[in-house]
Amino acid sequence: MKFNYFRECKTLEDVKKAFRTLAKLYHPDMKTGDTEKFKAINNEYEEAFEYFKNDYNNKAENKNKQNKETPEEFREIINVLIRLEGLEIEICGTWLWLSGNTYKYRDIIKSLKFKWSNSKKEWYFYNGIDEMLKIRGSKTMEEIRKKYGSEVFKSNSTLNYIS
Repeated sequence: MKFNYFRECKTLEDVKKAFRTLAKLYHPDMKTGDTEKFKAINNEYEEAFEYFKNDYNNKAENKNKQNKETPEEFREIINVLIRLEGLEIEICGTWLWLSGNTYKYRDIIKSLKFKWSNSKKEWYFYNGIDEMLKIRGSKTMEEIRKKYGSEVFKSNSTLNYIS
């Protein structure tokens, strides 16, 4: 499959990371926003997400790790979080971890299906058959980052809202 914005992606996790990076640059609410480009990115993201999701689910070694998340769901989460000031958003594998100034946004975070990890003192989102549930409490964030990789970004506090 030929992609413009997601051509370097090899996995579903890569697609999510690329979308988050592109959203920070081209979301209409950002200073460098471009509505038309963001529409094109959204369309291609849906195709890339489905392509890599199917690829991920069809691999023999991952048959029991299916992800139920939809591209719309992930896009909605990123679009909401990117607008909230003072958050640190981290992707570890197919999980989203959320820290920073989360207390005042806890109702929004809960509505996005995040759950609180008391042992890590961070919020997490994962919408799939959970291979990590059995180890979630016993592994430190450093161990999780080492095993699954990590990419972190902070939400933008200087958004240009369009009224």
